[in-house]
Amino acid sequence: IFNFHKRYESKYMRRGKIGDIDCYVIEAVPKIDGEIQFLKVWIDSRRLTTVKIEYTNINDDVITYNIFKISFDNNLNKDFFSFKSPKGAEIIDLRNQ
Repeated sequence: IFNFHKRYESKYMRRGKIGDIDCYVIEAVPKIDGEIQFLKVWIDSRRLTTVKIEYTNINDDVITYNIFKISFDNNLNKDFFSFKSPKGAEIIDLRNQ
């Protein structure tokens, strides 16, 4: 999601609902070919926060992230999140896509 406007051509598609939350649905395609082919984002129309992200990768797999709770300015320690990959796992870093 970092530098979204630089990496994707996006357009507002329609209003939708996630449960009882009214959302704006945005669809986007990457400006440069990469791991992601197509992306949809649902944004809470009242709070303007992301509630769902769905993307299709180059293998036509659809990956969905549902965001149930979000809070801001929690002053979390930098080491709060850590990731250790399982032995033999292939790491695909999409942060620069």
